[in-house]
Amino acid sequence: MAADALGDLHALVGAIPVDKLRFLTAERHRAYAAVLWMLLGHRRSHEIEVYYDDLMIEALAVVPSVEPGAYTPDGFRSDVKQLEDWSNLAPRRLEPRRIETLADRSLQKFLCRLDDDTVAILEFLEARSRAAAAALSDRGRHLLRDAAERLGEALRLAQKLARDEPAPDGASDANAAAHADDLLRLSYLCLEVDRKVDDAARELAAFDAALVGFAVSPFRMEALAEVVDRLERYVEDYVAEATERARSLHRTARKLLRPALDGVLARSREHVERRMRDDPLFAGSPGAVRDVRQIVGELIPFFAPGGRFETLLERVHGSARDVVRRVHKHVENVRARNIRIETLRDRSREMARLRDEDLDAVNAWVNGLFASAHVVTDLRCGTSEERSALPRPARRYETRRAAHRGEPWLEGLKRRLSAIRSEAHAGAASGG
Repeated sequence: MAADALGDLHALVGAIPVDKLRFLTAERHRAYAAVLWMLLGHRRSHEIEVYYDDLMIEALAVVPSVEPGAYTPDGFRSDVKQLEDWSNLAPRRLEPRRIETLADRSLQKFLCRLDDDTVAILEFLEARSRAAAAALSDRGRHLLRDAAERLGEALRLAQKLARDEPAPDGASDANAAAHADDLLRLSYLCLEVDRKVDDAARELAAFDAALVGFAVSPFRMEALAEVVDRLERYVEDYVAEATERARSLHRTARKLLRPALDGVLARSREHVERRMRDDPLFAGSPGAVRDVRQIVGELIPFFAPGGRFETLLERVHGSARDVVRRVHKHVENVRARNIRIETLRDRSREMARLRDEDLDAVNAWVNGLFASAHVVTDLRCGTSEERSALPRPARRYETRRAAHRGEPWLEGLKRRLSAIRSEAHAGAASGG
């Protein structure tokens, strides 16, 4: 493994928030998740901090729906304390505006705030729980379009930075700030492209799995025709557009890695590392952000003709074709079966109205109906009185003596056995 990869691995292991994940495996994980989920709802309403008393009133009504047993204010206090110990909640702070006199200290207007890492964990779990609902969406097409547009903007920005000289030390603050912002923007665009491409690849893999699952699931006739039409149009349009987007991304990535732009990409990386190192509010490390040159370099083989993206597209396209073919076959079988059932019903009604003199016609029709079931599987001409001869065994079962074929290895084996006998006789004579 390369040194850079090992460094990324150590950075990843060191960044795992072990304590913040404990609420997922705790015995009261349902109650913890409910409290955190309520805080996440307030956060999405731009209410970053929630009063402790308001959160408790809400939790007393919500938590019993997911956690068996009674839920009391003491239980809520214990849950909040445990979540604070695990750093899922920031330490409670007293709202300073509420403390105006000594009597106000009894109000205890504490504020609760959700931790940023816990927000990411909850949003990830929410996305996973809703992933199946987007099995047939065309989100992947928009992801590739966004990736192509951002990579094109990154190329134009890199070309602009290559034409402009680096800002000298005596340059104006406005020019230096604009140049630094462009370098940061270049890294941001490449990171966004990497994220969009990763999402598009995972979307394709999920779509392929959904196609396979749809192929083996029971068919519902009321929605079958609509699903087939939508699936066929989606696959044809998506595959065509995705192929064109892949070509565009491949061309743009190759242009970005030209030697003329290598210095710009290196300066962008250096500026990002310096910005992260000098920012007192940034808790990460420079190794947490991937190098722009590495990101663009991995895009070229991924989108190259015959590369991994094209292979993934072909697999999805083939799975969709198989699904459509199987569904069409199922529809034809059901239609043919319905026709046969209706024919039997019509003939049954006709037979109920027949007279005795029409029995010959009825027998002929019944014999013709079941004639397709009389399959002849024995092609021999024997009868019960004159049986046909038994078939000859297959040639692979015919045995021949090896001695009659005169193989060279057999002659050598005979000579070897003769030599062994001679040596045995000589040894016996010398011993006697």
